Amino acid sequence: MTQLSEFQFLRNGTVLDLTGVVMSNPGGTNLIDANEGANKIIDGLTTTKWLDSAGLPILIFDFGTPTTIDQYNFATANDATARDPISWTFSGSDDGETWVALDVQTLHTTPTTRYAYDTGFELTGRPVITNFSTNKTIVVNGASDVTLSWAVDDATSVSIDQGVGNVDATGSTTLTLPNGTDTAYTITATNDLGTSTSKVTVRTVVGGTLNYRYYRFVPDKIRSLALVSQIQMSEFQLYTPSEYLFPVAVESLTGGSTPAAEVPANLKDNDVSTKWLDYNRIGFLVDMGENPPSANGYSIGTANDNAPRDPVRWYIEGSDNKTDWVLVDNVTGFDFNTPLERKAYSEDIPFPGENVTPFAPTVSFVGDTKLIAGESLALAWTVTDAETVTISNIGTVSASGSTLVSPTVDTTYTLTATGSTGVVTTAEISVTIIESDVTEINYPDFDEAGNEISLLETAAITNVFATIPSPADAKRLRLTANTGSVRGTAWFRRKVAVGNGFETNFGIQLISSSGGADGMSFVVQNSTAGSAATPLVDNEKGLAANALSIGFDSYQNTGEPSAALLRVMNGSTELIAVDLGTIDGLSLGGTETAPDLTKSDTSSAPYAVRVTYVPGDLDVYIDGIQVVTDLNITLEACGAVSDGKAWVGFTARTGGVAESHDVTSWTLTTGEPTETSVDLALLSHVIDLSTNQITLTWASSTGTTYRITTSTDLEDWSTILAQDIPGVATQTSTTVSFTPTVRRFFRVEEQ
Repeated sequence: MTQLSEFQFLRNGTVLDLTGVVMSNPGGTNLIDANEGANKIIDGLTTTKWLDSAGLPILIFDFGTPTTIDQYNFATANDATARDPISWTFSGSDDGETWVALDVQTLHTTPTTRYAYDTGFELTGRPVITNFSTNKTIVVNGASDVTLSWAVDDATSVSIDQGVGNVDATGSTTLTLPNGTDTAYTITATNDLGTSTSKVTVRTVVGGTLNYRYYRFVPDKIRSLALVSQIQMSEFQLYTPSEYLFPVAVESLTGGSTPAAEVPANLKDNDVSTKWLDYNRIGFLVDMGENPPSANGYSIGTANDNAPRDPVRWYIEGSDNKTDWVLVDNVTGFDFNTPLERKAYSEDIPFPGENVTPFAPTVSFVGDTKLIAGESLALAWTVTDAETVTISNIGTVSASGSTLVSPTVDTTYTLTATGSTGVVTTAEISVTIIESDVTEINYPDFDEAGNEISLLETAAITNVFATIPSPADAKRLRLTANTGSVRGTAWFRRKVAVGNGFETNFGIQLISSSGGADGMSFVVQNSTAGSAATPLVDNEKGLAANALSIGFDSYQNTGEPSAALLRVMNGSTELIAVDLGTIDGLSLGGTETAPDLTKSDTSSAPYAVRVTYVPGDLDVYIDGIQVVTDLNITLEACGAVSDGKAWVGFTARTGGVAESHDVTSWTLTTGEPTETSVDLALLSHVIDLSTNQITLTWASSTGTTYRITTSTDLEDWSTILAQDIPGVATQTSTTVSFTPTVRRFFRVEEQ
């Protein structure tokens, strides 16, 4: 468990303003904006704190743009000195994926004083490039007003390629650009401790005019990787040599999610103080009217805040009928110099005319990065806009496909996709061979779990006993923390022979201080991506193809009966949905009128889930109560097995509302399941004194008979009101008559 109250970044002794910095805490145990979430570490108050119960917590500060620092400080929190960090690595990254260690501390003596700053963690080393930019990013051929500027600290030599040569540490130059091409300039700064580089790209185009009625703007990347699903802009306008042109209407593309006051129509109001915000990073479509004007290009406006949400890569298509679309601009090959200034217009961006850049091949290449020795590993790929596709160690392949590989040593597979213009896109999967003697799924807890489980997205094996004491002080499989907009997936790396039948038992906990979202699934799958498969959307419903998923949906969307919904899915097809709020005897979260799978009580027991399967018969039990009975489905019909084997595991996600999704125990046995009788338990009773009748409902099993007895003193139960009552799966109800007395007790017995 780790905690801090504040974190500071400094440059030349000045503390940087962290307004607009986006925090993320992958695998963390608190929501970012929770009472002890990551946002508290940059709120300027030592009286608040960030707390994380994860074993190896990670904090990411996303500035949205390159930021120069030479020192960092942090402050201790209010209590528990044992939670103070004493060893850590401080790293930097240009893309949020590749990290360079800048400072490593081991067994540091952190102050025991509470609310105290620990200062002076200085960062010295390679040169720092504080600026490398151009005043324009895209210009018409022959432009003579493009200026390249730079500023470097702590360098002994500085040079720029493309014929610029050796330069002073600070300077600028006017560029002479070749026509119709993208020119990348790289600055290289060196000193005795290393080398730093930075790159900027300028595009030249023929230019031209367009007069489509409709244009659609599709974002490809925003400034911040931490906010990958969000985007915002204040304005979108076309221009001619003499005026700017605003659309007559703007609408979201399918799938957009905008707040009520930050809708697409704000993009056409000629007011940079309003904005369009989309939480799904979906683009927009503009309508220029029945008589669309001819335009030479366009510009965009930044919004009032949050520079990390700015678009830096996109493409635009034009259409006269909203059906047939033509690519008119493609800014996906490099980052556009979108202004950091708030409520500001970008440079005018000319339409490229005949120089419109074709799309580089897009590549999705998926595979596990670890392989248990002796097993096979699935590789899957999908490539578009390519004429040839090859994979090292495999050869030439089709644009979409999958294969199983069985390397015996560590191997890197490189996919190379070549487009019609010769542009190349590559992707790599490096596979490490691991040893594991775990061949069965048998986890009473996850203390002994290791590399035999593939942990994807935010999934982790962790102990959170300090914040969730139930069921035990032991590790669990945490799919997601109680953090918004995250996903987690985990698979047992060995394929399991489930085709002829299986029984699995697992404990699940969905915890949030208030109603959470979105849910989780148990999944049996034969995806082409194998143990690297992740859902594209709706993790609470499992995988969308080649899978049988049992989902536990904890958020009530429009049209759904409650926030306690169980689904069985054949891929993306719903086979059955059960409103668990209507099942007597289940102890759910929420209220009696608004049941919820999410619980706020961290001491509450996990749900005990049991799934049994033989071909043509699937049963699901929760806390001993059967909720799905004799569902006629086969794994073969779902495409979930190959040669009787499948990968098994769990998926989960959160959204704008969040909760932690944990698996606390998990066992699985193959073959035909053994029949297990349901523990007898009285679920409900209804007494009608006008007729002297009582209706009793109890948890029951098929093949068992029951009787109802009565007593007036809780000792003599010899009076039988009904007997030889056949039990049915899940629960049985029977109404009996009785003789009224001052007091009377009723009991259900197995015969």
